[in-house]
Amino acid sequence: MHFSHRHPLCPTHIQEDDEIICSGCELTLSAGLAYKCSKTNCEFYLDELCFELPRDIRHNSHPKHPLVLLSSPCHGFTCSACGDSCTAFFNYHCQTCEFGAHVECAALPEMVKIEGHEHPLTLICSLVDQKINAHKQDKEFICNVCDGDFPDGCWVYYCKVCQCAATHLDCAIARAEDHEPHLQ
Repeated sequence: MHFSHRHPLCPTHIQEDDEIICSGCELTLSAGLAYKCSKTNCEFYLDELCFELPRDIRHNSHPKHPLVLLSSPCHGFTCSACGDSCTAFFNYHCQTCEFGAHVECAALPEMVKIEGHEHPLTLICSLVDQKINAHKQDKEFICNVCDGDFPDGCWVYYCKVCQCAATHLDCAIARAEDHEPHLQ
């Protein structure tokens, strides 16, 4: 039994060409182990990562309150990390205030080493809140990888050594030398 579904889930093996969507993160299931509803007409699937997600976490971005894994769609909810709307079944949310994050964003590593930069980058919750001197163009912070700007208040990867290199979350992860999901 999994807290997110009323029927028991059974382990199943997914083939690469099955094209099944995870009911938790809404991403296509990779080949390998997944969990399927035991009822014949129910098409509820969870990938292994979603099946094993902790119910609540503590995150450095929101130290005052725990973040609880929601197991229902949260329409109109904006991720505090990346600024995108959350439509997936699973998201972490603070039950006290308006803070929440996609599962993928909550699992981002605290530090990442990217190709083309000599120092590791640190995950910070806001360039403005940190009062740092990131690379600016016309008083706007821009990403050192794609030259795009940063939405206000969104998380970034930042070099504390250079004090000038800041990158979008997805730009840093795309160029990361080694990326392991991290949930506490």
